[in-house]
This record gives sequence, C-alpha cells and structure tokens, in this order.
Amino acid sequence: MSGKKIINLLQSFSRNEQDSFEKWLQSTYFNENPQLLLLYQALRPVIEGTQKLNKEQVWAKVFSTSSFEDIALRRAYSTLLQQAYAFLAIRQYEQQSVRQKIELLPLLTAPNLRTHYSGILRTLEHQLEQSNDTQSDLHYDRYQLARTTYKNKELSGNLKESCRHLESTDLHFDRYYFVQKLKHYCDALGYRSFISEEVDIKLLPGTMSYLVEQNFFDDILVRAYYLVAEMLNHPEREVAFLELKRLLFEKCSQFPKAELKPLFIHLNNYCIHKKINVGETGFFNELFEIYQFALDKGIFHNKNGRLPQQDYKNIITVGLHVKAFDWVEHFIKKQTQDLPQSQRENALTYNLAKVYFSREEYEKVISQLQEVEYDDIVYALGSKLLLLKTYYELDEYLALDSLIDSFRIYLRRNKTISTQVKRQYLNILRFVKKMSTVDPYDDAALKKLYDQAQECKALADKSWILKKIKSIGKWSAADAS
Repeated sequence: MSGKKIINLLQSFSRNEQDSFEKWLQSTYFNENPQLLLLYQALRPVIEGTQKLNKEQVWAKVFSTSSFEDIALRRAYSTLLQQAYAFLAIRQYEQQSVRQKIELLPLLTAPNLRTHYSGILRTLEHQLEQSNDTQSDLHYDRYQLARTTYKNKELSGNLKESCRHLESTDLHFDRYYFVQKLKHYCDALGYRSFISEEVDIKLLPGTMSYLVEQNFFDDILVRAYYLVAEMLNHPEREVAFLELKRLLFEKCSQFPKAELKPLFIHLNNYCIHKKINVGETGFFNELFEIYQFALDKGIFHNKNGRLPQQDYKNIITVGLHVKAFDWVEHFIKKQTQDLPQSQRENALTYNLAKVYFSREEYEKVISQLQEVEYDDIVYALGSKLLLLKTYYELDEYLALDSLIDSFRIYLRRNKTISTQVKRQYLNILRFVKKMSTVDPYDDAALKKLYDQAQECKALADKSWILKKIKSIGKWSAADAS
C-alpha cells in the first residue's frame, strides 16, 4: 500500500498521542472532512502492526460507495499528513504555557480588560520564577514579557515605568544573546576535534572580558559556557576544566536538565580529545568520575529514561581502563536492560567477558564466549578478538592457531565488513601469529616485530599488541619506546 510517509509519522506517536490524534480528527473545529477520520481509523491496525492492508482495502474502508481512485487516495494521505503535522505543532504549543500567556497579553490591553491583563501578568511572573525551562529560553521569555510590558506602559503614557521595563527588556535580551552566542561558539570549538573544516563562528572583540567586567557571571549558564570556551581555547590550562567540573557538580540542581547534557558532553570531549588522545592518560580518572556523576543524575539518559548505547559502551571502556571492575560488572548487569531488546543478550555476554578479561579470569572469558553466536557484526568481531587475546594470554597455541585460521576465513567471506576494518583485523591476526612463534631470545627479531607493529597504520588493538611484544623475553623494551 502507499501512504508510507503518513504511516511512518504516525508510528512514531505514542499510544496516548495516537488516541489524542483520533479525538483531534473527531473535532469539527480542527477537521471538517469526516473521511480523514475514517482513513485514520482504517490505518490504526496497520500503524500498530496488527494488520496489513493494500490500498484497495484501505479505499474500501473509507470510500465504500465509490470505485477505487489512486490519486484520490494519495490526496487523502497527504491531507491526513498535514493534519498530523498541525496536531504535533499544537501539542508542542500547548506545553509552552508561558509563551501562550505572553502572546495573550497584547490582546488584553483594552481598558475594560485590565483585570484580565493583571491576572495573566501575575500568573506569568510566578511561572517564570518557578520555570523548568532551559535557562536561555527563560531569558527569552522574560525578554518577551518585559518588552510587552514596556510597550504597554509606553502606550499608556507612563514613561517612568516604561523606561524601567525598557532596561529590563535589554538586560534579558543581552543574557539571552550571550548564552546563545557562547553556545554556538563553544559548539564550533568542539567540532574542531572531529572535522578538519572549521565552523566560522566569531565573538565580537572583547566579548570575554566584557562578560567578566559587567558581572554576567551571576547567570550560571553564561558562566558555564564562558568556562567551556576558555577550556577549549586553552586546553593546556586545566583550571577552566576543573572550575567547570566543580560548578556542574556543586550547582547541578540549578541547571535545567536540557542544559546539563551539552555541558557534560563538552567536559567529556575535553578529557578525550584534548588530554587522553594526546597521551595524558591520567584524565581517564577524571572522565570516569564525570560519567559516574552524570549516570547518577540521569544526565545522559534520553526522555524515556534509557541510556543511549554509545554512552553505555563508553562508560564500560573507561571503567575497565581505571580498573573499576566490580563497579563495571554491576553497571553492565543493571544498564543492559536499557538497550533495545534485540541487543541485550549479546551486550551482556560480551561485556561481562570484557570484565573477566580485564581481571585476568581467562577461563571465564572462554566459557562466556565460546558457545555464543553474535548477530551484530560489532559484537561478533569484538568477541573473536577477545577470545584471540585470551588464548594468547593462556599460551593455548593450538586453540589460538585454529581461531586465527577460522577468523581469517570469516573476515574474507563476510561481505558486510568494510575493507578498512578487515585490514585492521587481518593485521592483528598476522602479528599475533608472529608473536606466538618468535624466538623470545632474539632481541633483533623482537625489535623488528615491535617496529613493524608501531608503523602499521591499520591495526586493531594496537596498544595491546605493542604491550605484548614488549613483554616477550628479556630484550631491552626501552629501546622500543
């Protein structure tokens, strides 16, 4: 059947939203075409996945007295799609009660409506004090309210009050502007770690010193993004990182949640790209502490309360690096249930095996991985590599040789693995094979093997290979550094 676009959108609705949309279509205020309601009701089983219908069957449910017209059905789908867009927009607007009241105020300025104006104004001021909006949006709302009040006072001839509200209007506009400008500027600085092309976002000359001189730091978000900018512009000066971390940890409850996640991402990226990736491995401890705090506060969880898969993987990697094995094992057993159902079993098995390997409980690794077949290519490659390293650590050379051969065949036959990834894994198989056969007393051979691994650009788990070559025999590993 056609109508894929509208079905795709409606399948993204929650059950409550689907029910509410049906009520929307039942209202003649929003929808004057009764056939759209019939069309939606016909599509509900398709949306819920309980029934499949072709376009003729859909037509029969909606236009039972007419012969099938493909163009007419497509137009009905398109009209229903526009209704769904309008429904989403209104739902979003309904959640913005402050904005609604701000836009209502100019309609209540007539003298005979003054009591309504005053009542809405008092409610607004209370809502803004108790607001859970993001800090920058709060300034925008206050700017809009102050501007509306300023214009109203000006029109009424109360110039003294008008001037006072003009000052307030400009203050909140400045705060809104500086928060947004700093956010854009910091995002641009952050992109430099990921892409070669620079984003051309500039601050006006003297902006940073102006923020300090004019005491904009009483706004917690201005202060936070000022520190992000300082941290990313001068990564060698760790004082801005430490101050931002302290501010976020100590004043976390004063930041709306929507603002916390981007700030913590900046902290994480600083640790990874500005410190760890340039050899300052001590920042793994800082990164782990940040992850623990953010996890406890639910900062990285999505709106459904689930931890995204990439954060799940990163937390495990960092936790194992700082040897927090018991903590990581508890984390895996608790947080794996947040992953999509289809990935949970693989993720639990594989990541527990990583914990056992880090603890050097190699027999547990083998029993954990040996009988498992992974559907996900990432877990399949990771588990085979983990098993390879385990056999090497145990000096199980017969099992190691057998795995090297079967792993090589798997890589060459699998059409879904990219050429670059295949090269990385084929190279580690080559080096592990050489490591298992090299003469431990041949210093020259060990030095040559180390240099080859060091120079190899496409090598999975390169750091482990280099570490293991250094540990073979009694050659002078210092010469390899």
